[in-house]
Amino acid sequence: MHARPVEGQAAPDPSEGDDTDSDVNPDFPFERGELKAAQAADDGLSAVIAYCKDGHQPSRDEIRTLPVEAKELLFHWESSVVEDDILYRKFQHLDGATKYLQLVLPGKLRRGYLERLHADLGHFGQAKTCDESIFRVGANTRN
Repeated sequence: MHARPVEGQAAPDPSEGDDTDSDVNPDFPFERGELKAAQAADDGLSAVIAYCKDGHQPSRDEIRTLPVEAKELLFHWESSVVEDDILYRKFQHLDGATKYLQLVLPGKLRRGYLERLHADLGHFGQAKTCDESIFRVGANTRN
């Protein structure tokens, strides 16, 4: 799974090891450096990352000036978190028992990720191919 544990669950230390995501999932198709660069290059994600790092929610006037993707992510302000310069969304199942961080995947990497999942898992349809460990702006409708 590409998700990272939240609160009270063991999580890998991002400062240990190299710049790959193998400590989270050895099959993850992107290295951390590639993911950081893609999020930083994405206008919407980079804006949300900057606000998260500053620790303050943008005002309505500030939000009006942001790209559509950033606006949608800011609807999830309370669940947005940046770890090791990578944007995640805190996810909790409705039963409250399962909590983890969903990687916010930049648009530039979405197609490659879905192609990789399809190649590895076969054709199960969008609902099953798009796992819950990745948050895709505009695609996730729950929580």
